[in-house]
Amino acid sequence: MNGLTFKTCLLISLSISSLMLMGLKLPWTPAEWSYKGENGPENWGELSRKWETCSNGTMQSPTDFKSQNVSKKKNRVKFFYEDTPADAFLINGKVEFHAKGDNEIEFDNVRYKLSKLVFHHPSEHSIDGKRASASIQMHHSEIMQDKNTTGQTLIMEILLNTGIVNVVLARLKPHFKFTEEEKPAKEYKFFPARFLPRTANKFFYYKGSQTEPPCLEEIHWVVFRDPLDVSQKQLKFIESITSPNSRPVQKSKDITVYKTFE
Repeated sequence: MNGLTFKTCLLISLSISSLMLMGLKLPWTPAEWSYKGENGPENWGELSRKWETCSNGTMQSPTDFKSQNVSKKKNRVKFFYEDTPADAFLINGKVEFHAKGDNEIEFDNVRYKLSKLVFHHPSEHSIDGKRASASIQMHHSEIMQDKNTTGQTLIMEILLNTGIVNVVLARLKPHFKFTEEEKPAKEYKFFPARFLPRTANKFFYYKGSQTEPPCLEEIHWVVFRDPLDVSQKQLKFIESITSPNSRPVQKSKDITVYKTFE
């Protein structure tokens, strides 16, 4: 059994089952891929047949936005956010807050529900060749009438820039601590709209892919032009908690980027 005895496997299984019965959430998941080494981004497509799109896809993300060469096209995101509870996890080097409330957005006449916030460093997308020190990605899934049908996915990326102390992020810090120490995740209540830049009507958007295996395509991306200010100390804190967890920029031929501003 791949070097593990039946007794060892049984003990592992019983240990995990015991934790679940106690009501504890595991702050980690087994990693089949990573952001560096043999299982890093350049090899994702070779690690599994299900992940071949990571290597041969034509709409792969992230991308670099050339602001002077992007066509303007009017569009907007309508936000229907509210205070929502969330659980904190540390998964594959990423701090994630999994939302539980009914937070929704509307884009291109499609309604989506917020599923999680994910912290990256550095940012995955870049503007004119420059990546931000860190970013927050807000993942949304299309709201479907038929619960057995998988809808579209929309991810918004908010770049983080060195500036003044971010009060919302400061309130999150104790919950980062839980993931850092690998304790059971603790529920936290937050208002997603507070993570948006003031100029949330100015953004790049395009159809690309997931930025981790299986790298599925036809993913809608909205990347805000203007960053959210956080202090240098807060950026350092994010970097100390998470491993570098950003996929390199991809050169994909079938991506068409638009922007909503001049």
